[in-house]
Amino acid sequence: MLRKDLLKKGWLLRGMKLGIAAATMVISMTAMQGTASADMKNGSFVSISGGKVDSITVNGVTVDALYEPYDYGTNMDTTYSCAAFVKRFYSQVYGRNVYNLNSTTSVPLVDQGGFYETNSPKVGDILRDNQSVHWAIVKEVDGNTATVIQQNAWDGSYTKAWVGAKVDLSDSRYSFFRWSGNTSSSSETARTHNFSFNYHSLERYDTNAVIHTKVNNPERLQVNTVGCYIYDADGNLIKRHQENCSRNESRFNIWYDFNGELGVTLKPGTAYSYRFYVIYDGKEYQGAKETFTTTGTAPAAETQSTEAEKEDQGNSGGFWSNMCRRTKTWWSGLFR
Repeated sequence: MLRKDLLKKGWLLRGMKLGIAAATMVISMTAMQGTASADMKNGSFVSISGGKVDSITVNGVTVDALYEPYDYGTNMDTTYSCAAFVKRFYSQVYGRNVYNLNSTTSVPLVDQGGFYETNSPKVGDILRDNQSVHWAIVKEVDGNTATVIQQNAWDGSYTKAWVGAKVDLSDSRYSFFRWSGNTSSSSETARTHNFSFNYHSLERYDTNAVIHTKVNNPERLQVNTVGCYIYDADGNLIKRHQENCSRNESRFNIWYDFNGELGVTLKPGTAYSYRFYVIYDGKEYQGAKETFTTTGTAPAAETQSTEAEKEDQGNSGGFWSNMCRRTKTWWSGLFR
């Protein structure tokens, strides 16, 4: 559970469909309307309720990707279209006016210097989709993969923004353009950030617990994914919980009720461990692993009769039936 401030009601956006993996994606077009299927991969879908869903910092300047509710006019919108983000990035970071983001073949133009196509993109370069009119900025490069930051890219319901999408550099569908004044390094966003966790106010019961942490985010980075791990006394993972959010405060709170939110029922007098985490730019930052013991008396150890053991050894059907009974409870996990 996240403590969230009241968030303002949004404006209207529009997008265009694209397929990735098993989910339907939506990417907007800048100058014409239609549908297309793009080959961007991975990433996550986050709520647009906070307006800002992602950010990039270059030369000490942070530029936010902005979203508001979907509408037909967004393709041409001067704030929320995909091209609007590219223009805002170059204006705020470099003080330059970029234009001519009009078609699947147009080359970006700028009021000083020029753009040239490159096969080795780095942070700050422009991505062009050669099959649909869509533009984005390269946020990170890792080997043969580029992570982009973009606006007006949606899930199939047109309600969540697509953040952290990745592109294979060998994919001919995409072209990359570099401004002659871009001297950034592709490793700028690969550095480790300073997240830390202050666990507090643990609530323990016989069969339930509520865990709390305060996340310290001194760089005020836009965090879109948080969660926790739950382990048994032997360190075996019981559950990994993950959820989307939109937080950029220097400190924010997370807490989880085992029964009510995680769907986990604990045993009395039994030891468990937990660990909080946040994900930023595809990298997971974890807090310490903390151990606690529930209140109450631990249940008596389970015993098994000698007759039952012999029956299992002499009956393959009984053996497999017993194996199913033994293993049936440890399958758990959630990724949403």
